[in-house]
Amino acid sequence: MWPTQGQTNWVSVDPPRVWDMLRNEDDARGWEQVKALRAMASLLMAQAEKLARHREALAHMWPADHSPAASVALKRIDSLIAWMREDGEAAIQNALAIDGIMAATAKAKHEVHNVVEDWELTTEDGGPEWWDREAARLSYLTEQTMNATERAIRDHRSTIVMPAVLLFREPMTMLGGPEPGDNPPPPPPPPGGGRPRPARVVAGDMGAPVVPPTLPGYPPLITDPSGAPSPDLQGSLPPVLATPGQPVSMLPIAPGNPYAPYGGAYVLPGPGVGPNGYVVALPQPGSGGAATISTPARGANSGAPGLMPMPMAGPGGQLDRGGAGSAGRRNGDTRWEVAGGVPPIIQPANPTVPAGSSPEQVEEDFRQWFTQTAMPWRTEPESSAQAPVVTIRRGTPAP
Repeated sequence: MWPTQGQTNWVSVDPPRVWDMLRNEDDARGWEQVKALRAMASLLMAQAEKLARHREALAHMWPADHSPAASVALKRIDSLIAWMREDGEAAIQNALAIDGIMAATAKAKHEVHNVVEDWELTTEDGGPEWWDREAARLSYLTEQTMNATERAIRDHRSTIVMPAVLLFREPMTMLGGPEPGDNPPPPPPPPGGGRPRPARVVAGDMGAPVVPPTLPGYPPLITDPSGAPSPDLQGSLPPVLATPGQPVSMLPIAPGNPYAPYGGAYVLPGPGVGPNGYVVALPQPGSGGAATISTPARGANSGAPGLMPMPMAGPGGQLDRGGAGSAGRRNGDTRWEVAGGVPPIIQPANPTVPAGSSPEQVEEDFRQWFTQTAMPWRTEPESSAQAPVVTIRRGTPAP
């Protein structure tokens, strides 16, 4: 998933999207290609040396200066030896380049995997202000990782060479063909004219992954200040308009969280959302209600994990924003979050599970909802059909 022009704007891709771009990298088939190119280089070099020895023996028995036919034949053998050596050198050089690309993407995959694990657990501590800061930190780590990875791929990509092209022709027309160093003829134009087009890989071919969209309101590419040629591998992504709804960057809120007792999502601030994020809380399973959208109150004590008061979810999933009273006393719904302690006594550890449901089913329903809502590209079928999109809209337009 590398651009054909310019440089990727990794700010436009959050950690889950980057993970989906890397999750299929560092695969066995890629390393097999490196191994095959190295084996090909060894084979070509060995065969070139063997053919060179045979050529010397032939020249001793059939000198070129004694026969015009011998001169032509020996020149053709010299051309074959040169081509084999050129192809061998190209194979080993391309093996080193692909090995470097594979190593760079494998390193990025490991680092982004660790970031995504922290991303998915962000809402277990603190409140929205803490979530905003932690999401920004994890996004910055991902951005730095991918910038370094793209530079490494760009450097290795520039060392990939095109091997010499040996045209197999009829025996009589083979004589007098291109010599090593000659420019090969261009491929024939496609029917109907125009330039030849490379083969297109679609979803489902060789397990091609579905490309996630960029975040709304961010350009997917930035101009390369060096002006150097860019990698030409997969292609770039079109920009996504900044409109309220999908796709946006979200943090999962697992069931049992006071902001979303039955699970939900925290929509991070950004274009189309506004300067503050908001919580989408799922209704009680089996109630038939709709998800509740709320913007939790923010304050000096709500933005870091550890010892802090946290508002409790009231009826219908709405958060109680009534902080301290006029006498400086906190209301009875204030929950004190601690870094460690004993199981709660007054507040139940888990929300009430309706009859006929289990905690596992509640968690599975939450996972399916979050995947369809925050990452609809993961639910896209193998066919070319349009992926389902679940839109979240607030009651009032976002500033």
